[in-house]
Amino acid sequence: MLGECCRGIFQLGQTVYTYFQGWRDQGIWEGINRELRQWVRLRQNRPSSPSPAIIETQSVKTGSLTKIASGFDGGKKVKGRKRHILVDTWGGVVMVVVTAAYVSDPAGAGQLFKKLQPQRRRLQRLVLIWADGAYRGQDFLKWVFHTYRWIIEVVLRQDQQPEFRVVPKRWVVERTLGWLHSLSTFEQRL
Repeated sequence: MLGECCRGIFQLGQTVYTYFQGWRDQGIWEGINRELRQWVRLRQNRPSSPSPAIIETQSVKTGSLTKIASGFDGGKKVKGRKRHILVDTWGGVVMVVVTAAYVSDPAGAGQLFKKLQPQRRRLQRLVLIWADGAYRGQDFLKWVFHTYRWIIEVVLRQDQQPEFRVVPKRWVVERTLGWLHSLSTFEQRL
């Protein structure tokens, strides 16, 4: 029902999509996200640039009619894409890169960091990135430090319990991924 309502608002769907693509290609969406994230941080009496951040990936299923690269994540048993996301300590998105699902977490992080390079001046306080065990390879950790001067701190679960437990420092990115999942579920209903 809501989808039908929205379709009526955007009768010229191709025109709307053309504007969306133009704004995406010009970096306007990233600029809006950056300004909103900085504004929220300032409203919380925090500096506009985070000093720690959290990185995570999420494998998501894709439909069969997609043009963007997809693949198979053998660890998660998912055919689709992988979201590589970097957030600040309250969950504000700093950067997202989407790859085929078979791309490893460190390789996807490398793509994310390269895409983040033009914003380094705005993120001058960033020194520490919390991550899960998928990022613990010594070559990757050294590469990040020598290239960007960031320290990757791997934060692992403290117990071996099979049930869900909140992992300190990393739970914020899981909440953000939950928000993204809720949005994609909502979009599918439209």
